[in-house]
Amino acid sequence: MPDLSSFINFSVKFNLTGGTPVMTLTDTSSYPGGVPPGITGYFSVTSPDGGVDSGSWSSLDVTWNGSILTPKNQNLRTASDGEVQKGVYTVTYYATHASYAPTTLSRTFTFSFTKPELNIVEDFDVFTPELKYTDSTTYGVSNYNAPTITRAWSVASTPTGTLTGTSASIDLVYTGSYYDADYTCDFEVDLLYQHSSYAYLSVELTLSKQTLSSADTPAICSEVVGYLDDLKAELNAADTCSYLYKDLKAKYEYASSLLNHIKTLGATGDYTNISSYLEEYVLVTNNYVTPAYTNTNAVIPAYDFTCFGGGSGDTTSSHTWTQSGNSVTYTNAVLSGKTILALFKESLFISPSTYSKTGSTITYTNGDQFTDGAEYTVILKV
Repeated sequence: MPDLSSFINFSVKFNLTGGTPVMTLTDTSSYPGGVPPGITGYFSVTSPDGGVDSGSWSSLDVTWNGSILTPKNQNLRTASDGEVQKGVYTVTYYATHASYAPTTLSRTFTFSFTKPELNIVEDFDVFTPELKYTDSTTYGVSNYNAPTITRAWSVASTPTGTLTGTSASIDLVYTGSYYDADYTCDFEVDLLYQHSSYAYLSVELTLSKQTLSSADTPAICSEVVGYLDDLKAELNAADTCSYLYKDLKAKYEYASSLLNHIKTLGATGDYTNISSYLEEYVLVTNNYVTPAYTNTNAVIPAYDFTCFGGGSGDTTSSHTWTQSGNSVTYTNAVLSGKTILALFKESLFISPSTYSKTGSTITYTNGDQFTDGAEYTVILKV
């Protein structure tokens, strides 16, 4: 009587989702027509620690259920950390059929797998504005081919309801706008890996992560500048010989530098780092206490940087300084009708007593403070 050795085959799948890892063993044989309904069999699994889990002829794992041969789902022994054991496994399949002699197929393989760590990036630009989450996870695992990835996003907030998606990123635009709100982002991804050497070995798992975020409409630039004014008032009121004065002076100089960066980034439309600069600036000017904020659940408007001296109507490359003796004049149409709140050379605060403004022209009466090639920042009130 012939055996089944010309047809017999099986696959091994590790399911690492959940608390107990499971090995799914499936008969994938290419039997002649009419043979599968008569196949019966069982599996024996030897784990790296030497433990054996096995069916028997009296306790079958594989039978015909009317449409397929049933797979075996075997709970795996775990290591001391609760994860699946790594090391050498041996899986043996015992199969038989009334027309064939009992047949055995055994496979030995070394199992090792490191789960990816989810990296969900909050891409919240509240200046343009544009709000999105991005899955930036590195999914590659040594000794496995690139996985099949199936993502599922669910992002909820009061104004937008629940937004869903299946791409690498999810855009939080709703009715054409982005909203000032608290967001709860639930992300889940199903992964299926195929071993690069053992064609019969695969790993599947589901990973999930929740991210809580808040999209806060940034303070308008006149309010931002007002923080610096308040800090300057504290500095002016402090005893110049006190530790408080030195602390306030350091904060004021640092805040001035941050504001300069904010102005520069805003004027050029580079919003990549502006949120972090503004967050740090607000902390510094508020004694490192974040001001209380309640989300409005309203549309976030595009930010107006013009009162910083940047944005529309301001072309920095066309501005000129005119030297005349010890005075320097600077003319720019954007200055007309506006009040100067502060003037900086790089991060250095320039005393208001050294300049005046008439119309769209600033005149500096202490011109030796100004240097060719230096960057100057004019903070305006609108």
